[in-house]
Amino acid sequence: FVAGNLFNADISKATVLTMYLLGQINIQLRPRLLSQLKPGTRVVSHDFDMGNWKPDLQREVPVPNKSYGPPVSRIYLWYVPANAAGKWRWQLTVGGRPRVYEARVNQLYQEIDGEMLIDGGSAAALNVKLRGDLISLNLTREMFGQQVSHVFNGRIEGDKIVGRVTISGGGEDKTLDWEATRVERGKMRTE
Repeated sequence: FVAGNLFNADISKATVLTMYLLGQINIQLRPRLLSQLKPGTRVVSHDFDMGNWKPDLQREVPVPNKSYGPPVSRIYLWYVPANAAGKWRWQLTVGGRPRVYEARVNQLYQEIDGEMLIDGGSAAALNVKLRGDLISLNLTREMFGQQVSHVFNGRIEGDKIVGRVTISGGGEDKTLDWEATRVERGKMRTE
């Protein structure tokens, strides 16, 4: 145990951080958690949330003899998200020729969305997920007169994403290595 000011404690080496603090204290700590903890670090709070940072998982546990409030405890879990905001580019060979992909990503904590392009044309993005530094998304676009699906899974490593993509449809059925580069940095929104 260490006695000290929780706003000055070195939390940078934590892989799991558990808290039982009032909601307003959690919100005051939130910027430190996001800037000092590594992406993927788990943050668990008992009964008090983090304001507009939605938990990745929430559970209610019955506590029949609880001395205050309702007879349940709420347990919240967050994974510290990597910064995925900005413009990303990569290239893949599909249909025998190189295709240029671009993702313009907006981010509010672990929630990401944005505009996806393949060769300058719009692509539909589904199941976009960010959990710590792990990112996954499904892109679909009509190519060769058929829908072509791309399932991307990767890990954000600073200004690179490294992973695998499975492409199917339009005569394609293959899994490739995938590497994207951030060409324009964005900022994760917290409000």
